Amino acid sequence: MKKYFFSLLAIVLFLSITGCGNNSDNSFNEESKNDETSSTVTSDNSTSSDLKLYSDSTKIVFESENIRYVFYYSGEKITGYLTYINYETAELANYALQILERNETIKKAYTQGKYLIVEYNESEYEDLTVTSLRAAYSMMKEVKE
Repeated sequence: MKKYFFSLLAIVLFLSITGCGNNSDNSFNEESKNDETSSTVTSDNSTSSDLKLYSDSTKIVFESENIRYVFYYSGEKITGYLTYINYETAELANYALQILERNETIKKAYTQGKYLIVEYNESEYEDLTVTSLRAAYSMMKEVKE
């Protein structure tokens, strides 16, 4: 968990240093995923508010700054964990992907437009329940439609 925290901290630090870019009104396609870690440049420059990720009966979404934390669940069991980090431009997201160190907590990482998406291994969420997750992330805003 410490490696995850430090990796995420390094990415957020990079984002805060380089966080400038343009905003246009394109849509984000959540279902387009790559099978492996890759560096993909697309023309999607949608804003964080255009990201169509909301808590529903299958996932809980928390937001903090330019990051959305998405936890998939079934009943009380957490079944998946991803972060979507908004880098404002596809170029910055791809650069962040290139400097992201691969470690045992990350299952795969890829870009979708201006977003760096990190999918975590089961070991990072296997002990969490929906109740413990909501308690642990209570200081963050839950994103609801």
